[in-house]
Amino acid sequence: MNDITMYSPRNLDELVPALAAATGLSKIIAGGTDLTIAMHEGEVCPDVLIDVSRTEEMRRISESGGKIVIGAAVTFTEAENDPTIKKYFPSIARAASGVGSKQIRNRGTIGGNLANASPAGDMLPPLTALGARVVTVNSKNEIKRRTVNDIVAPGSPQKLKFDEAVVSIELPAPRGESVNTFAKLGSRRAVSIARLSVALNAGFSGGLLTAPIVILGALGRAPVDAKRAAAAIEGVPLTDETAERFAEAMAEEVDLAIPGRYSQPYKREAIKGLALDLLSQLPR
Repeated sequence: MNDITMYSPRNLDELVPALAAATGLSKIIAGGTDLTIAMHEGEVCPDVLIDVSRTEEMRRISESGGKIVIGAAVTFTEAENDPTIKKYFPSIARAASGVGSKQIRNRGTIGGNLANASPAGDMLPPLTALGARVVTVNSKNEIKRRTVNDIVAPGSPQKLKFDEAVVSIELPAPRGESVNTFAKLGSRRAVSIARLSVALNAGFSGGLLTAPIVILGALGRAPVDAKRAAAAIEGVPLTDETAERFAEAMAEEVDLAIPGRYSQPYKREAIKGLALDLLSQLPR
C-alpha cells in the first residue's frame, strides 16, 4: 500500500486547506463503512485521506431560519434518535433506523450515504422527497447548494469533484400540517441493503393529502419521482380503495422505470406491498 497523507480537520477552516491537497485518488472518510472495506480489498488506494468525523460544523443538527441543518458527519444512530429529526422528519429517522447493522448505524453517516451515490442509499428517497439541499465546500472555500439528484444522478454535471466535501444537508422546516414517512424492502431483515424503498412527503388536512411527493429508491440509477403514484392519493380519502389504486400506480411506476429488466416482475409486485405499508403509517 502506498503511503497515505492523513488530515483530520477540526473545523471548516482546517478542512479547506486539506481539500486543496486532494487529488483524483484522494478520499474523504467519516464512518468509513464502505471505504475501509474497499481499501482492505485493494479496490482503492488513496494518496490522501481526509477524516471529517470530528469536523465541528459537520457534527451538528440545528434549527434556525426556518431550516433544519443536518451535519454530513452525523451518524445514522444520531439521526434516528435526534428529537428535532423525529419531530419534523420521521421519514429520515425511520430510514436511518433500517440502515445495516447497529455497528454500521453507529459509524455510517448521512453525508457518506449521499457521497457514495449508491442507488440503494436509504437516505436518498426521504431527503429527495423533503426537498433537501446538499451543502458542499471546495478547496477554494466556495459554498454550493445542490439537490440530491445533482449529487447522485449518473452524468450529472453537478456531481462532487475530488476537492469537494459534503458539509451538511438543509431541509425546510414543515409549515402547517404535514406528513412524511418511509418504507423499505431489504434483502435481509436485520442487516438489509434496500432492494426497493419509497418515501412520501405531503401536506395533510382533514384526512386528505395535499401536494404529495412520492420518491422511489433502489429502482433506477437515481431516485425516481413517482408522479403517477402521487396523483393517485392526492386530495382523496385514504380508504382501502385509494390504497389499492396507489399500489397499482406504484406498479406502473416500476414498469416505466425499468422496462424489460429481469427484476421488473418481482419489483412491480413487491412495490404494491410497500405502497400499502407506506399508507398504513399515516393517520386515518
